[in-house]
Formats: sequence, C-alpha cells, structure tokens
Amino acid sequence: MDGWWAISIGTFTCAPAGLTCDGVVDTEDLFMLLAAWGECADPGECPADFDGNGVVDVDDLFILLVNWG
Repeated sequence: MDGWWAISIGTFTCAPAGLTCDGVVDTEDLFMLLAAWGECADPGECPADFDGNGVVDVDDLFILLVNWG
C-alpha cells in the first residue's frame, strides 16, 4: 500500500456549559452544576462556574439553561 493514508477519527468538543462533554447540555450537566453550588474552593478548577466569578450560582444556572439541549 504505497501512498499517503489518513484515518479520520473525528474530534469532539464540549458543548458550551456542558460539564459532561457528551455533546449535549442535559440533566447530567444540571446535576453536576447543582452538586458544585456555592463558593468554589479553587476558582481555577471550578468548571461549573461558567461566568468565572468564583461562585456557582444562579447566573451559572442561567448560562446552562440557555445552552440546554
């Protein structure tokens, strides 16, 4: 088999506000957000804090809901 060959496996990125990275924002993401509710112990490692203010709160919930589906 001479020549140039390429195999396409595909790429997958997380949906905006998707915490499970399964391609859809749904109840699993909602449950993860609710489990993280409140002040982030380490703001740099708080994926449910979508707006980056150091707290998982109603603003983050709204961001999740806008991206639902």
